[in-house]
Amino acid sequence: MKFDAAYFDTEKRDICLSELILDFNKDSNIFKKRYINHLVCEGCHSVQITYVNDIPQYLRGLPGQIHSDGCPYTFESNQSFIEEFLNIPENVNDIQHRLENIILRYLEKPETFDGAHPTVIDINLFTNDEKDKYKKLPKHRKQQIRPKSINSPFDEKNGDYNSIRFFYGKAYITYKTYPKEDTGSFTFVKLLDPKTRKPICSLSMSQNVFKYFYDKNKSALSDNKIHNLSFISIMIHKDGKYNNAKIKYSDHIKIH
Repeated sequence: MKFDAAYFDTEKRDICLSELILDFNKDSNIFKKRYINHLVCEGCHSVQITYVNDIPQYLRGLPGQIHSDGCPYTFESNQSFIEEFLNIPENVNDIQHRLENIILRYLEKPETFDGAHPTVIDINLFTNDEKDKYKKLPKHRKQQIRPKSINSPFDEKNGDYNSIRFFYGKAYITYKTYPKEDTGSFTFVKLLDPKTRKPICSLSMSQNVFKYFYDKNKSALSDNKIHNLSFISIMIHKDGKYNNAKIKYSDHIKIH
């Protein structure tokens, strides 16, 4: 399994792949002394992580290790629980808070999430009636949405497709609206690689969702600059040609 970030136990913080690449390129010998045996899974801290200086570079777990129960990097996460949490109207502010802080955490900005990991969802925050629906959840009563950087390669074997993810990263942002006879117009928001300007993925939105999104992000959609953004969605790989995710709710995407 490949990772976009790890937990650096020496400094007790998460560290992203881009920072590790920079450190390795500065001095590989110092890098080895500093990081070998000190990188673990950011979700559970139970699995040793190693840096692979390949093309492209990536992080992977050492073979034969098992993630702790409830870790977002386990083979199967509770997608139905996460999806229902995202669809509860009362959770809008919490979702916005998480989207903003996933960027603060992974793009090396000051952390303001009160010490809690922004991908953690705690079922104890639900009402008693809602809790009864999730009696099959692990005893610790927490679930996490697995994060995924849009600036790292997408890998079907790594579970980057067809599951709910916290996507985050840097990109140029463009958009184009297309007419659709049966349901009205829809818009593709395209995210372009900050180095090559080649498409990373597109985000499809209905007319109503895009209007709300556009009204809040007019400048970012027209200033031809690189922006940090985060969104919650499911990435689909269509015919090997491009990545596409659908934004169903305007509150599930945020630009910084």
